[in-house]
Formats: sequence, structure tokens, C-alpha cells
Amino acid sequence: MKKSNYLWLFSLLFFALVGCSKDMNPMTDTTELWPAYSESMGKWGYINKKGEMKI
Repeated sequence: MKKSNYLWLFSLLFFALVGCSKDMNPMTDTTELWPAYSESMGKWGYINKKGEMKI
């Protein structure tokens, strides 16, 4: 293989491993508040990890 093919293959493997190494969901990031809609109040606000409306 050519040197450029090895570089391309290594780059592809590197990014595939890095991209799959972290569980990406809203509850595992460092965000403290998420947008939420309260049907009982009929308003939009923000909710924390405990499920409490904050704003």
C-alpha cells in the first residue's frame, strides 16, 4: 500500500474509535438544565436532572 493509503486508513480507524467511545445522551453531558414544556402550566421552561421545573 502507498503511504497515503495507510494515513487514510489510520485516520478512519482513529475517528471511528473516538466517535464510538462516549455514550451520547442528554443525561450524561454536563448540562444542568434542558428545555421542557409543562402541560399543567401551559408554559415552556427548563427542567433539571431531578425533574424539577426551574425557570
